[in-house]
Amino acid sequence: MESSMKNKIYFIEGIPGAGKTTLSKNLYAELRCRKEKVKIYRDCEKNPLDLARYAWMTMQEYGDILEGIDSFEIKSEINSLVEIQGNKVLIPYMSLTRSCATKDLAKKMSSFDVYNGHLSFENFRNLHLKKWKKFADYMKNSDEIVIFEGVLFQSPLFELIGYFDLNIDTTIAYIADLLETLKAYKTILYYIDVNDVNKILYNICSERVTASGQGHWEQGALRWIHSSPYCQKRNYKGYTGMVKFFEYRKQVDEILIKKLPIQTIKFQRNI
Repeated sequence: MESSMKNKIYFIEGIPGAGKTTLSKNLYAELRCRKEKVKIYRDCEKNPLDLARYAWMTMQEYGDILEGIDSFEIKSEINSLVEIQGNKVLIPYMSLTRSCATKDLAKKMSSFDVYNGHLSFENFRNLHLKKWKKFADYMKNSDEIVIFEGVLFQSPLFELIGYFDLNIDTTIAYIADLLETLKAYKTILYYIDVNDVNKILYNICSERVTASGQGHWEQGALRWIHSSPYCQKRNYKGYTGMVKFFEYRKQVDEILIKKLPIQTIKFQRNI
């Protein structure tokens, strides 16, 4: 790790199971030990750069979902998460699944998910860029060091590859446009390279299970593989199809690292 870490934005990337969370936690702990002001964000959580597990709907649709809720506390909790964009509402609905009182509302909002092909490419790109520009403006007056796990490659590539099936040049241009919004800041990519995609996926399918032994991560990944237009077009199915997709994802990562204007530090993980 570097000796001077002021005013930096760190992106931690690698395929699922590579060790992003462990590296993020270690970096966070090191920075905190140095008394730095640091925040950490993971994909699929409330996040200033990510759109995964966010719902995007009209004010009318949002009002319809909240209709019948009498509790001021619940309404306040939900409204505190909302970002209003004209006549549209953007909300990280997964944050509502933590409470029994709002769990059903989160399920209703999931039908307005930004991901999984629900938006046109143009709308998705514009919404994504707007979020990054807003964060860039916030950082102008911030002395924070910020760590992002899986939001530069992993989260957007699920949509860019899986649902939009973009070619590599368009994908590079898309991620480069996101990084352009942060050009005024020192951004660093920590990338964890794995030597065996199959072994990594086998390990996380075995490890990420419920208390009753159900493979919740594998089931979710397979649902995505079977519904993604990219995988359907190539007849990727089952565990073998999952391995093929993430092997391609790793290839895309490697090309992005070579082409993007960002300082990159690679970590090798051999299984």
